[in-house]
Amino acid sequence: MVYDCKCYLSDINVYLCDIYLCNMKITYFHRNISCGHSIRRVSQSFISEIEKNEIVNNVYMPSSKADPLSVIKNMWFAYKHRNRDGINHITGQLIYLVFVLPRHNTIVTVHDVGWMEGYKRMNIFRVMWTKLISVYPLYFCSNIVCVSDFTKEAIVSLFSSIKKKTIVISNSLGDEYEYIGKIFNVKKPTILHLGNCDKNDRKNLFRTIEALSGLNVHLRIIGHLNDSALLFLKEKEIEFSNEFDLTDEAVLKEYQNCDIVNFVSLFEGFGMPIIEAQALGRIVITSNISPMKEIAGDGAVIVDPYDICAIRDSYIRVINDYDFRNLVLEKGLINACKYRSYNIANKYIDLYRSLCV
Repeated sequence: MVYDCKCYLSDINVYLCDIYLCNMKITYFHRNISCGHSIRRVSQSFISEIEKNEIVNNVYMPSSKADPLSVIKNMWFAYKHRNRDGINHITGQLIYLVFVLPRHNTIVTVHDVGWMEGYKRMNIFRVMWTKLISVYPLYFCSNIVCVSDFTKEAIVSLFSSIKKKTIVISNSLGDEYEYIGKIFNVKKPTILHLGNCDKNDRKNLFRTIEALSGLNVHLRIIGHLNDSALLFLKEKEIEFSNEFDLTDEAVLKEYQNCDIVNFVSLFEGFGMPIIEAQALGRIVITSNISPMKEIAGDGAVIVDPYDICAIRDSYIRVINDYDFRNLVLEKGLINACKYRSYNIANKYIDLYRSLCV
């Protein structure tokens, strides 16, 4: 009898891998606990699924800063907690940890490329430092996971050689985001706007205010407002309320209480509010630019974020057209299913499995 050695060895590898996966050890490296909670929240949703069957260790960095001393401190801490035999997974914005982790079993998740936009406002030294801690390390990890095709294209444009090891796995929904019915308030709908008002107005709050001027709505803003935004709200006579620094539970309640979610953002790495609103059964109005339009699928009202009249017309239609509103809601619920934590967890497990074959 003649054996195909390659086939035989492949069978052994798969067999050993299956045994190994029964006790797979995965170390997740997270930012300092005091940092923004958004990345930690979306990561924890699929990690909670994975740890039902695998051995998981969550490691949080001691420093929240990105200056040289803080980076060195975090790298030393990560080195001491590295996983030599299992999987090392950097969940975001700590890409430089790749330098001290085993190259063959280290994965990086990239959530957005906002730092690329910031190059224009940096001096040469800051550009070099940013590239050192956020760009060059990508070459040395085993796999790169991007949360959207938009982010993947931006990353691959930096190094064409990393294309083969770069894949897309979307962010996942938390299990708490389940459908909760609500009678739509046609007389005065509550419009939820999530995000701080920065100097670049990436969340497009000013155009939203302009578009809503004269409509009988209540604008609920979750995020810090600057003086310019407050003055503009007063000038346009918008009825609004404002909260910030809310807990995850409080943010969920805001979704449940609103009628429409406004997400006509100008730049995003993914766009979690889109699928969170869809899962709860709330109408989303979002941008016709990537990655928002791909994430939303057919389950949202897609609009040009730079066209104030188009934004306004979209709101008027959603408020007045019952059939259109319900159709969008149904499609949104279907679209959100793709992002459930168990689906995303399975994709990561497949990736982890590929590293031990």
